[in-house]
Amino acid sequence: METITEGKITIEIPKGNIRKKDPVFYNPEMKLNRDISILAVKIFKDMAKRKITVADALSSSGIRTLRIAKECANIEKVMINDMNPTAIALAKKTAKDNDINNAEFSIEDANVFLSKNKNHLDYIDIDPFGSPIYFLDSCARAASGKSLIGVTATDTAPLSGTYPKTCIRRYGAVPLREDIKHEIGLRILIASIVRAFSRHNKSFVPLITYSKIHYFRIMGISTSSTSLAGKSAETVGYAHYCKNCGNRMLSKDIEDKTCAICNKDLTIAGPLWTGPINSPLFINKMIKENDFDDKKLTEFLELLKKESHITQPFYDLHQICKKNHLEIPKREKLFEELKNQGYKAEKTHHEPTGFKSDVEYEKLLEIIKKRLKK
Repeated sequence: METITEGKITIEIPKGNIRKKDPVFYNPEMKLNRDISILAVKIFKDMAKRKITVADALSSSGIRTLRIAKECANIEKVMINDMNPTAIALAKKTAKDNDINNAEFSIEDANVFLSKNKNHLDYIDIDPFGSPIYFLDSCARAASGKSLIGVTATDTAPLSGTYPKTCIRRYGAVPLREDIKHEIGLRILIASIVRAFSRHNKSFVPLITYSKIHYFRIMGISTSSTSLAGKSAETVGYAHYCKNCGNRMLSKDIEDKTCAICNKDLTIAGPLWTGPINSPLFINKMIKENDFDDKKLTEFLELLKKESHITQPFYDLHQICKKNHLEIPKREKLFEELKNQGYKAEKTHHEPTGFKSDVEYEKLLEIIKKRLKK
């Protein structure tokens, strides 16, 4: 074992590279995920204007929840649960070593733990190995009248269309293995959360959503409201995508459509979330709250804020030009032309060659073809 410091917590973790046989799982690459969670909790507790109860149903080392206890004010208590008794023993030791006195520990199945705390938890984190789908109903059951929910999925391959049958079986949705596969996967996951919460007459609206190499992360607000639950459910729809020319659109309509540009049949993905996936207001508050000395975190939040103003699925410039047999223009030149014509244009975190814009696809192709000729 070796001792490290993350945030304001000192913790003992298995020495060397991460291995499945390690008695406790700790992934240093998820520090960004945990930093963002802490900033979101700080904003949420200010919105709630009360002390909150925090729970991690699949805590492993407990580092996320213990950091919240140490780094966030107005935390009533943190509840740390895992089926691995060795992990809970380490979490207890870490709490003692870091003078944390408001932590409760349990060794239970995550669904049992959540169901025992019906309508009680103000912040719930679901971060499993693989898919979170198996815990969403219990999470909805445990959420209080107004809760912050954090969900991580590491089964990005099914959600992104590599294993479509698995995605259909788990999420009841058809994925899309094309340039926008990661955003489609995120939207499928959001819709699954929305449907789970709706079954318990609770709403769910995403506030900060992003994809990284090996995981998807969604954080959003849940409220106990039948009417709001209905509105959330009404935002679930479908994506229509043309595999010939790359045209794409979000719609509440599942009916087969023909591409308005090349007259080919459109492929349908979903059900999925068709609304905004990031809140610029919430992310801006996180940026103002951010006191971490981490340039990558700051840049990442700024990027999310900029692209959050655009609801449409992102464009991958290289893939668009490849599908339509066009030369690839310089992105800076394209952005300049788009903004000159009154459109928004921002880089996206999803792909290095991707960007967000509110320009319609047909108009985008026209600009690339006619306006950006050398």
